[in-house]
Amino acid sequence: MRGVVVLGVLLVLAFIGLWLRVVFLPDARPDKVDSPTISLDGKAAIDRLAQAIRFETVSTENAADYDAAPFADFHAFLKDQFPLIHQRAERHEIGRDALLFGIRGTDAETPAIVLMAHQDVVPVEPGTTGNWIHPPFGGVVADGYIWGRGTLDDKGSLMAIMEALEYLLAQGFTPKRSLWLAFGADEELGGDKGAALIAQWLAEQNEQIAFVLDEGLAVLQGITPGIAEPVAMVGLAEKGSITLRLRAESEGGHSSMPPMVSAPGRLSRALARLESTQMPASLEGVPSKMLTRLAPHMAFPLNVISGNLWLTGPVILNQFSKTPSTNAMIRTTTAITMLQAGFKSNVLAQSAEATINFRIRPNDTGHSVIDHVRTTIDDPAITIIGTADQAREATKVSSTDSAAFHIIEKSIAETFPKALIAPGLMVAATDSRHFTAVADDVYRFAPMRLNSEDLKRLHGTNERVSTENYLEMIRFYVRLIENSNTATRH
Repeated sequence: MRGVVVLGVLLVLAFIGLWLRVVFLPDARPDKVDSPTISLDGKAAIDRLAQAIRFETVSTENAADYDAAPFADFHAFLKDQFPLIHQRAERHEIGRDALLFGIRGTDAETPAIVLMAHQDVVPVEPGTTGNWIHPPFGGVVADGYIWGRGTLDDKGSLMAIMEALEYLLAQGFTPKRSLWLAFGADEELGGDKGAALIAQWLAEQNEQIAFVLDEGLAVLQGITPGIAEPVAMVGLAEKGSITLRLRAESEGGHSSMPPMVSAPGRLSRALARLESTQMPASLEGVPSKMLTRLAPHMAFPLNVISGNLWLTGPVILNQFSKTPSTNAMIRTTTAITMLQAGFKSNVLAQSAEATINFRIRPNDTGHSVIDHVRTTIDDPAITIIGTADQAREATKVSSTDSAAFHIIEKSIAETFPKALIAPGLMVAATDSRHFTAVADDVYRFAPMRLNSEDLKRLHGTNERVSTENYLEMIRFYVRLIENSNTATRH
């Protein structure tokens, strides 16, 4: 009996120790801050975003379908609606319709900041226009929302940034550190003719950049397991990608005399091995930082599990691996996206080919992906088409200890006082990846409130932003610029 009591006491003490570790973790809710009053002409700002949506600045995969006229019209609209910015700022047209505005700071020794968004939007999927409650390019304001393609991705952010700076200039604002607004026009195609050239131009000017803030993660509501509060996720890095093709060949012939292993069969076996043997998962880096920040606010027992990764890491990895969204955070993912084989039902295919897209997490590389593929399929008869130098590697991980992160954190707390704040990993691509070589830190956060239904609207049907949230977005950028101006030393 005594032994049972001692064991029980030890277990209780062990649990208390695990719980105390959670209690003393860094808090995802910053110290309480005041929310300064920012008096906006909300109706006018909402109307301007509605007008911006009506410019069909669509990115198309086929260069022959590109239409420059909507971009030129949009530029003229910006000039008309934001006169103070166009009077005070340098304005550069770079690459294909990309815009760069710059206001030089009074302190040349303090590194600049860059706020990013993009002008282009994805097309509306053919045949779905009738499913929209309001026309996708109508810019309709109804039921407390601004409706249309680009409200979330990404004209909402672009217009909010412009509104914030115009407001500050009207108040007599003079920046101590230089401020740049970078608005690419081909983000949906990779940004090579926009953001990449802007970053190159700033590098050629020897512009010192403290941090960049682009679209990416957001204020997520009802999405984070175990947490009732909204969570403002700030992306510290984004995954890279590499696309490989696998090819199998055979002699072909009539289907009445098939070989023991056909080209499609051989390829299918290789693909099955890749799907069943995924690349290794890890909580190292951003996932660990995120869980550590959020653990104190999770319900029991998730708080104890997430706050003691040294002990519970394998359990979390197992659970994260079961859901596509969390699985994407912890490993380089494998997505078979295209298959091609054969042309007639009674003719054996002489070749079979699959296209596979890998999204590379930080610490993996294009080389490690190809090594994994070769080892996993274990079949010299399968040709791997693609090389490591074609990979877009994952970006470096930005700091959570820098002055820049604390500026963003403070601005979020002032605008969204009930939100928790945590670092996250961007699993898709943004224009900001072009700036990792020229800026000390690059962050990915748009001050939008998103729930699970809103996520479906991104690149989907009935894209919209609430009028209330849009005004919050403007206030966030006002405070971000002001806070950056106060923290003049990086």
